[in-house]
Amino acid sequence: MKIGFDGRVLSHATITGVERYATEILGQFKGKFEVVIFKPKSKNRYFQHLWEQFILPIRVLFSNVDILFCPAMALPLFLPKKIPIAVVLHDLSFMNYPEMYSWRFRNFYKFLIPFIIARADLVITPTENEKINILKYYPSIDKKLVAIHEGVGNKFKFKNFERTNFILAVGSTNIHKNLKSLLEAFYLIYEKIPHKLVIVGGGRSIISSDYLLQVVMDKIPADRIIFTGYVSDDDLVDWYNKADFFVFPSLFEGFGLPPLEAMSCGCPVLCSNRSCLPEVCGSAAKFFDPENVEVLSNLMLEIASNPQEKILMRDKGLVHSSNFSWTMAADRTVFSMYELLSKK
Repeated sequence: MKIGFDGRVLSHATITGVERYATEILGQFKGKFEVVIFKPKSKNRYFQHLWEQFILPIRVLFSNVDILFCPAMALPLFLPKKIPIAVVLHDLSFMNYPEMYSWRFRNFYKFLIPFIIARADLVITPTENEKINILKYYPSIDKKLVAIHEGVGNKFKFKNFERTNFILAVGSTNIHKNLKSLLEAFYLIYEKIPHKLVIVGGGRSIISSDYLLQVVMDKIPADRIIFTGYVSDDDLVDWYNKADFFVFPSLFEGFGLPPLEAMSCGCPVLCSNRSCLPEVCGSAAKFFDPENVEVLSNLMLEIASNPQEKILMRDKGLVHSSNFSWTMAADRTVFSMYELLSKK
């Protein structure tokens, strides 16, 4: 099988969930198949969307690929049907939580998604939870929609038995990441524990940032909170291995890689009980209602002062996260594409 790979998001400087997915899946494809990577030359994201619709189809037609794989919720609408397309829909959060996205972003995708799923021959989404969510809006694509779990990168490894007094969170300042609730919960307990709160991540302009964060932060001593901004994967692995435990208060995820990455680094995980997260984290995390600040603060206080519980959670997390690999994700993706081609 000769796979065409839409590499538009590989040109992005910042690695978030979609970019990581594309990079990891491409790495797996390269080792097993002939892969033709198509990338725009421009770094301008508006030009990249135009490139996808008007230049990519021409390049694909002359490449003699068997199938085009599009990893980032977009595809070339004008590519002739003789070349099948597999597209990944990571989530429809812009439909479930429209207030979290800019008017331009949500209306662009509301308009585009029906055309994308109509042209696609195979639609992949990362969880059964999100598959159900997609079918709620687009029930007609049931026969070409498949859920395939993502994986944990090989560099996310447990290497440090000695933990420090850090509570770690990983995520942007966008509203749906719900850092405000985490800060409020930390405010209720920071005088009772020695821990500092470390938040790794940045913001994205296409999604509404939560500017109320500053109001909560002003109540907490500045030396008890660390905002690192965006960090490299190597630094992120170090943070996972330093932290006493990890908190993920997100209101919505299509998959949610950070809790699994934390588990793979031996870090106990406290996780929101929303959307796909119980499916992804299984029995290896402690779950909480992300909008109940008091419950979250009590859980954080309980875990912070219970070394034996953290050891049990660490061991459960290491076992659970080992069930998620990019090799398995790529194998299931390729199998689904083979099935599609066999029916053509």
